[in-house]
Amino acid sequence: MAHRRLYETRPPERWLTNFYLTTAAGGFLGGVSVSLIAPLLFKGYLEYLILLLILGATFGWFGAEPFTKFWRRTLFVIAGGRVALIGILLGLIVIGAWRLFHESVIYRHRNFYGTYRVVDDLSFDKKLGGIRKLVHGNTLHGAQMLHPSMRMLPTAYYYRRGGFSDVFETTPEARRVAIIGLGAGVLSAHMGEKDALTFFEIDPDNYEIGKRWFTFLDHCKGKVKIVIGDGRLSIRNSIKDGSKYNLITLDAFTGWHPHPFAHSGSL
Repeated sequence: MAHRRLYETRPPERWLTNFYLTTAAGGFLGGVSVSLIAPLLFKGYLEYLILLLILGATFGWFGAEPFTKFWRRTLFVIAGGRVALIGILLGLIVIGAWRLFHESVIYRHRNFYGTYRVVDDLSFDKKLGGIRKLVHGNTLHGAQMLHPSMRMLPTAYYYRRGGFSDVFETTPEARRVAIIGLGAGVLSAHMGEKDALTFFEIDPDNYEIGKRWFTFLDHCKGKVKIVIGDGRLSIRNSIKDGSKYNLITLDAFTGWHPHPFAHSGSL
């Protein structure tokens, strides 16, 4: 709708160059605002709602059809569909608000790579004191049991007898393990005293969160090293420097997935 309205209000041919340059400049400034400035101002995606309000005000300023005509000049089926759509949108807003105010978020952070939330889910197992989760956007990046006796138990898709555990146990002791993607550091719970583990993490803020809110790194039995930087480049540079690994795990974030196992993989 916005693109159509922009096209309809284009100037005569003699001003088209300035028109498209201005449009491109606006797109650039919008991208900079969302990617670089908004993370400094907001801990969540608040700018999305702000932009929707501005967009609605802009359409009103351009003299869009009155709201009553929007309903009268249409078929009953289409009007019903619009009512259903508005109902769905309102339902999603209610669900989002419920999650926002009922989720026990103890820490929020946002940067160029997205939004982080540290969430204590006390309803998970009340006898064991619940579980602490690291959520990046809509993706679970690791969890830790809150009970002191269970804190080094691998959880979620890192559980014992799971995919990583099976690969890990096929490798003899004194393992040299490289992991691309830190998350909460849950994989360090699998390490033994003779093992050496190197995490390659592109986001330095993720390391600070994992160190502050989770204890996997501090209580790891093996030797742990953290390398901040792009995983592909960092692991290539470490191999050039003489480092050798007999187990490499790719567990980097690739976007939202409907299933928590979908983005975790071992190689």
